This record gives sequence, structure tokens and C-alpha cells, in this order.
Amino acid sequence: MKVRVGTRRSPLARTQTDHVCELLRRANPEIECEVVAVETTGDLVRDRPLREIGGKGLFVKELDEALAAGAIDCAVHSLKDVPSVLPDGIVVACVPERFSPHDILISRLAGPLDGFAAGTRIGTTSLRRAGQVLAQNPYVEIAMLRGNVETRLSRVREGRFDATLLAAAGLARLGVRTDDLNTTPLDPWTFVPAPGQGALAVTCRGGDRRVLEACARINDEGAESETQAERAVARGLGASCDLPLGALARRRGPTVHLVAIVASADGRQMLRREERGPPEQADELGTRVADLLAADGAHALLAGRPT
Repeated sequence: MKVRVGTRRSPLARTQTDHVCELLRRANPEIECEVVAVETTGDLVRDRPLREIGGKGLFVKELDEALAAGAIDCAVHSLKDVPSVLPDGIVVACVPERFSPHDILISRLAGPLDGFAAGTRIGTTSLRRAGQVLAQNPYVEIAMLRGNVETRLSRVREGRFDATLLAAAGLARLGVRTDDLNTTPLDPWTFVPAPGQGALAVTCRGGDRRVLEACARINDEGAESETQAERAVARGLGASCDLPLGALARRRGPTVHLVAIVASADGRQMLRREERGPPEQADELGTRVADLLAADGAHALLAGRPT
């Protein structure tokens, strides 16, 4: 059975897609994967923050359109790039085993983030990362830095930026070496990652039973319940992928522990809520945390207004 698997053209996206194809082939020996590379708007426009051109959904829009048109049978995504509300007719077919969700601070400087000198230039376009950086050290300078993993690392090596932040999962999947730079893993319970960070997702048409059945064999129940809770927080707050919202859930036996934060872009205000619940109620758990954050004033912070 041939399955046409859509992917972005970036090196990380291709690596992740190859990984998923290997999982599918192992679990479904009859499957032959044909990788179909699709150019996305998010990859083409690199001189502006994503929030100014439509958000991270621009990394998946063309793949959704290819699915709807029947040009591909499924698509592989970094789950953190997938909007919490999908287009009609498209579903998440599976969430394979998750890699570590934490962020890594990569710098030309030694020492922890809160010890960086005033004016230290940190490159990111993520409001979530910027808000949490400034909450720990309000004296650093946040500057726009977009591009793939290698591009962002090269900007630090060239001295254009003193530091940047990257997802640990992306670095590991690409096998990128950073021996010449200082790397500091950030505790994900303190520096909270984006919903779905470290996880992959395969999307397909909701009525395509053959793809749904094949993908079900590589689904990881722990990763699925964790990311359901995280994405429910974002959905409950009406938040897109590029707003200053972090959510992390970890499943430990019969319990999912969820923490979520909403930060002001300048780091001066931070709302935080933690709750626990059973895995089978992961969606309800995320909705409950979203409601608690909303009662605390999350919508004002997400809109850029102080509470």
C-alpha cells in the first residue's frame, strides 16, 4: 500500500518525516511511503515575525490544502506548529512517542540566563520565550531572529546575537553539534515550553480509514494524552501558536500533571496554573486550566494588555 506523506522542505521537517515513515513501515510492513515536499508560506517569508503574517499555522496551511485536494494522504508536523483547531475534515491521526519538550539556551556567554549583563542580545521571535526570558532577566535585549536551526546557530556564532533559544527535540533530531557554544537546558516546569513541543503529529483526512488504521499502530498513548491537555489549554484561551502561552503535561501512571503559563511580552506579569487529572480526561483537564487562567486575566495578557 502506497502512502503519500506530505512534509515541509526544511531539513528538520524532512528528518522528522523520514523518522515517521520508518515507524509506519515497521508497524505496517505492507506500506510504501512516498515523501512529497510542499513549500509553505511560513518557510518562504522569513523577514517578519510569524504573528505579522498569520501565525505558525502558515507552516501547515499548504499541507492542509494538499490533504483536502487529495494530493497527499497524510502530513507530518511538529505538533507545536499545528493550530489547536483543525480545518474541517482533517484530524490528528497519531502522536508518536515524544522527545523531551524542554528549551535550550544557546549562547556565546558563560553563566545562567539571570546572570547575563544588561544589553545582552537574545534572538527569538517567540513571545512565549521572550516573556519568560525577560521575567528572569529584564535587562537583556530581545531581537527578532527567525530561520531554521542552523541559521539561528550561525547568527550566534557570527556574533550578531549573544544567545538564542531552541527546542531540544529539534537539535537532537538533526544531530546538530553545539560544542563551540554554551548550552543550558531549561527546566520545562520553570521555563514552560509551547503546547505540543517535542512531539510530532501525523494529520490525515478524517474519513481515510486505511491511513487512520496504519497510524494508530504508531500512536503513543502517553504523548497523546499529554498533548491533548496542552492543546486544550490553547484552544480554551483562543490562543494561536505564536502567543505568549506555555503548557506542559507529563503523564505518570494514572495521572497527567499539567502546568500552563501566560506571560506578558515584557515579562513583568506571569499567570501560572497547575492541575492534575486522569489521562482519559486530558482534554477536560486542559479546558479547566484554561478557564482558571482566563479567570486570572489571561485574555488581557494575550491581547497585550496588563491585568
